[in-house]
Amino acid sequence: MARSTRRARPAPAARNASTVLGNNIAVSQCVAVVPATYTLSGKVLDPAGQTTVGSAEIDVDWFGGANCSGANLGGHSLGTVATGSSFISLSSLVAAPPGVTSALVSGQNVSNSGATHIAFFDDIILDGPPSTSVPALGSFALMALTLMLAALGVLILRRDAP
Repeated sequence: MARSTRRARPAPAARNASTVLGNNIAVSQCVAVVPATYTLSGKVLDPAGQTTVGSAEIDVDWFGGANCSGANLGGHSLGTVATGSSFISLSSLVAAPPGVTSALVSGQNVSNSGATHIAFFDDIILDGPPSTSVPALGSFALMALTLMLAALGVLILRRDAP
């Protein structure tokens, strides 16, 4: 976190697989957040050729308490991907609501028939809010600051003079 950013990386492995019956949070991480706009992104692979119909999605859920406790204030899903043979990149801007203090970022795997379904997740990231720029002094304030520093310098020199 070298800049003003909250980064969640729940899937540190190159390819994190999940085999489930029903609905399952395959990978997740809770991070501290503030009300702001973030970018939620990641990669999902729902391998073709499975006998079970299912889906894989990347989600964020907002919470009013620390460590993903307290009231659930809503969430956002990047949606599901079609089955295939390669990872699909997903990304969307998401707005954390007022009162939020933490977020659960997750990769979810859903089996629609209750049988085993496999999904892979990679590079799941919640990034933001954007760093704010440092305000610059206007010309009047800069001149006033310069004169103040000059006056202070004169006072110090007079005090130290023999």
